Amino acid sequence: MDELYYLLDINGICLEDDRKERDKAIKILLQIKKKKAQTYNKKIIEDKDIINEYNKEGMDGIKKFFSRTICYLYSTNFVYSILFHHYKTDWRKVETIIKDKINEQKK
Repeated sequence: MDELYYLLDINGICLEDDRKERDKAIKILLQIKKKKAQTYNKKIIEDKDIINEYNKEGMDGIKKFFSRTICYLYSTNFVYSILFHHYKTDWRKVETIIKDKINEQKK
């Protein structure tokens, strides 16, 4: 989270400022963290990892599954969306995205 505050600060963005600017800072942070993860050959987080955690532990498990201090590798928009909304602490949106993915897989 310190990295997010740093990015916001150097760009003159306050958390109460325009959501569009804050979202842009979060996107930049996720890109930087993904590059760091590639450097250290971290495990790739896949859609099934998130869905399995959700099925086992629910939203409480998802909240604990990701740490903002860790850099994650991902290759799908689903994982990116989950990370993005996790940073925003928009738990309702995170749960909606996961449920939509589960329903999509059932079809």
